[in-house]
Amino acid sequence: MAAWTHLMPWWQGRSDTYSVVPPASAVFETKGSDIAQLSEILKLEEDRGYLSASRGYTSESTARWARYDPDVVTVSIEYRREEATTRQSGTEVAEGWIDSRVTFLRDHFVNFTKAAGIGDEAIETYSSGGAEVYVRAGNVTITVNYYVAGARGTDTADQLQSVARNLAKTAVEKLKKT
Repeated sequence: MAAWTHLMPWWQGRSDTYSVVPPASAVFETKGSDIAQLSEILKLEEDRGYLSASRGYTSESTARWARYDPDVVTVSIEYRREEATTRQSGTEVAEGWIDSRVTFLRDHFVNFTKAAGIGDEAIETYSSGGAEVYVRAGNVTITVNYYVAGARGTDTADQLQSVARNLAKTAVEKLKKT
């Protein structure tokens, strides 16, 4: 236990929803999901793609799938469990993280929208060839990044955002099952 725990109010962090996060690579292994647009991309055995993933799943987990031939396609998913501090619960820390993403995007003149129906709150952004979704679910934050270039780079903003949104929804579903 950390030395500062005796300073923490007894209720601090006790109501946080999640104590662990799932392996991010599990999102790529989802069978029968509605991520139909990714089914042709994420055929790990058939395509020349590779998957890299972190191992420690207690407080954070990341996975990145990439293919560089014939088109560039990268998908990354990151879970991060926010922990209580002496002043805030983990949920409040996660809420601050989402607020900081909004501030960052506004400060850098990046267009973003709120994404309804994903976790407790979510925002999404699109840039040429890529879409990102930032999600808060309880005391966990999730970042999904989907980028394409080459022939697949002709996908429209709606197509890219749809895939990123579906990945984010699947990531939240995996989190709820932990």
